[in-house]
Amino acid sequence: MKKLPLFITLAVIVLLNSCTKDSGLNANNTPDTSLKVKTLTEDVVDSFNMANNTHTVFTLSYDGEDRLIKMESENYNIDFEYGNNIIKKNIYEKGQPAQHFYYYFKNDLLLDSSVVITESSPGDTMHATYIYNEQGQLEQEIDIVKDNVSDKDSFVYEYTYDSRGNLTGYLANASWGYYGSGSYTYSDSANFSNSADMIYPDKIYSPNLLEKASSDSWVPGSGSIDSYYKYKFDNNHRIVEIIRSDIFSTGYVFTFTTSYTY
Repeated sequence: MKKLPLFITLAVIVLLNSCTKDSGLNANNTPDTSLKVKTLTEDVVDSFNMANNTHTVFTLSYDGEDRLIKMESENYNIDFEYGNNIIKKNIYEKGQPAQHFYYYFKNDLLLDSSVVITESSPGDTMHATYIYNEQGQLEQEIDIVKDNVSDKDSFVYEYTYDSRGNLTGYLANASWGYYGSGSYTYSDSANFSNSADMIYPDKIYSPNLLEKASSDSWVPGSGSIDSYYKYKFDNNHRIVEIIRSDIFSTGYVFTFTTSYTY
């Protein structure tokens, strides 16, 4: 498996991967100018195998409406295209197309569906649809996955929330049975926002800071994962660093550090 930077792996590991957002953005659905990220640095440290360590620095660019349009690094580039109720995200690895993401929105800005096409593995596609509760929170996600090895597989994720509106857990079932589950705990501190939120149009936003995420999987030998989060802020209470430590029940430990400059 190829090593991918944190922006690609984060949603897979933590499963905060689908959508409703109320993150303090302005009327144009973009952060205030003071919250525009200039550079984003991602460091991955594998405590058992230094060969898996990575260091990636992205420079972010915006259009005249302060929408994120490009992220550039030495080996990975991402560009964003905006249309009528659609966002397209293209990921390139060493100049070659790797993945294309299509996010289709309802008129009320809730995500209706998404499509992922993996160029590096021809035939691999995923189509997701999203169902919401009366509060506008994502209640259920249905993923249809097709690859070049097997026929279509389906995955259903069911999400739960606390009285503050924080995502507290998910239960995932595949077409063949149980697939995985997860839970989340939060501090009393308010969550943050900056222009890096636009990297993930399908991110679930919680009003409080995430402290711990726990998950398990049906995959034999994979065990469970406990992820712990630490944050650093500047004098303007802008997030400048997130440290996530993934502790696997098998003994492996990965540390992911994301740093921002404005």
